[in-house]
Amino acid sequence: MIHTSAPTRAGHGTMPSAATGQPVRNVLTYGAFDGLTVDHAQWLRRLSRLGSDLIVGCTTDDFCSYLGTPVHTPFKTRRAMLESCRFVSRVIAVDGWEQRWSDIVNHDISILVLPEGARQELEGLDAIVQVLEIPTAWPVPKSDYPRAALTA
Repeated sequence: MIHTSAPTRAGHGTMPSAATGQPVRNVLTYGAFDGLTVDHAQWLRRLSRLGSDLIVGCTTDDFCSYLGTPVHTPFKTRRAMLESCRFVSRVIAVDGWEQRWSDIVNHDISILVLPEGARQELEGLDAIVQVLEIPTAWPVPKSDYPRAALTA
């Protein structure tokens, strides 16, 4: 099941691409991507097909520790692995959930993708961006989206 919320921001995601003339639709997702697997790559491929560019917010080591979910692979390595994935256009560091609003605005995001069942309080974000929940091949805890995001 894919849950959607339509954005109300006028003109959002409608600037045509110079190369194709098609509307640019930037897609954003978040996660730690500790132990990147084929399932993660296939999920990222699916997300990349939703728009023109896929931007991945990768949680920093400090933020993962703050959330109580330390990672095994250092941030620099996780970031490099994501940057080498052909489906990912850009990787940004995530130091806290309060930056979501600025990420959406600064990167002209049209679609925010969350793992299915991991929906959290969006603090009005669904008023400016289309929110999709898309199933993953890995289990996502239902109770706590920030921790669920770290399982990616």
